[in-house]
Amino acid sequence: RGGSSRAHCRSYSMDALANLDGGTIVGPEELLESFGPHAPKSRVMSTNSKSGEFFFMSADSRFCVKTISEHESVLMQKMFTAIEHHVRRWPHSLIVRFAGLFHIDVPRTGLSQFFIVMRSVFDSDREIHETYDLKGSMHNRRKKEGEGIGKDEDWVNSKQLLQLSEGNRREFLAMHELDAELLRRFEVMDYSLLVGVHRVSESEDAQVRPQQQQQQQQPQ
Repeated sequence: RGGSSRAHCRSYSMDALANLDGGTIVGPEELLESFGPHAPKSRVMSTNSKSGEFFFMSADSRFCVKTISEHESVLMQKMFTAIEHHVRRWPHSLIVRFAGLFHIDVPRTGLSQFFIVMRSVFDSDREIHETYDLKGSMHNRRKKEGEGIGKDEDWVNSKQLLQLSEGNRREFLAMHELDAELLRRFEVMDYSLLVGVHRVSESEDAQVRPQQQQQQQQPQ
């Protein structure tokens, strides 16, 4: 009333999304804690996405919101059941955990927008000092001035490496292939690996090293 606009919001495929992990990671209670009326204001993320979409991160860094097109929303609805089965079969899948697919319509403003909510892949208890979006290609893969997320060329130039044990390396590559095969079935090719770098402080290092030494001393 009095010139205000009433918003209409609709959710999609919530049953499939709730079954991704039994609701323990992306349940409605956690969404309300992060985005509810009493939650702090979400922040806009600096992005180098060519799609022109917007990204928002909840204040507690547990969830990310991304605007998507109507075409993408239709594709996501087709994929959700397959993603549910895939994640249940392969719990260590690298595919992001989706928490919701929504559409908001505000008639008086002309706003009509689909958006998805995703669980952050990063540990919210650790500060992420650097973030890289890696696709395995060097073609036009350098962040622009003012952008916060690095790309493949930035990763190489900074001499970053993923140091994994042989067993973790094999598991990582196998899971990557399984995830890529799932996306290939739906003719999705825009798949990247999001890497966050947390630089360990001296106090953290002093806590971690004794634990690592103890694990190495345990009989296999």
